[in-house]
Amino acid sequence: TANGDIASARKDTAISADQAYGSYTYGNEQTTVNAGVTVTGDSQVAETGILVVQGKIIGTVLAKDDSIVKGGGTIQGPLTLSERAKIAPGNSPGCLSTGNLTFVAGTSYDFELGGANATCGAADGYDQIKVTGTVTLGNGTLNTLLYNGFKPAKDQKYTIIDNDASD
Repeated sequence: TANGDIASARKDTAISADQAYGSYTYGNEQTTVNAGVTVTGDSQVAETGILVVQGKIIGTVLAKDDSIVKGGGTIQGPLTLSERAKIAPGNSPGCLSTGNLTFVAGTSYDFELGGANATCGAADGYDQIKVTGTVTLGNGTLNTLLYNGFKPAKDQKYTIIDNDASD
């Protein structure tokens, strides 16, 4: 268990305690919340920082300018992307789950498309953001990245943001 405020500025920091509590500022390098780890507290991803969520964050996450939030874990709280911030769900491909999701002008969603399989993490599938709460698109940009030589069929549909629609 890790308690208190954590400021990560070192390269490739991993949070691997079973439980971590406090407020977190992830530095301008890559920080990973490992699978099986739960971080409780509000978080900020510093400018140019990369937050890889493989475990769970319980609290608000603010991705500042030029930062990246990625991985296949869960943010159990609102995720707000500031100008020029990017979200890249999954692990080529995969799903990232979050509470309310807010894009603003200048943000982007890197969407990997390698097949029509909607199963999270399927090698012949595609990325998804699973949202429990509201979605505000705010004039963000969708960047589609094809891989595995996949060529989408005309009129094929993909659920890139799966919202629970209960709000």
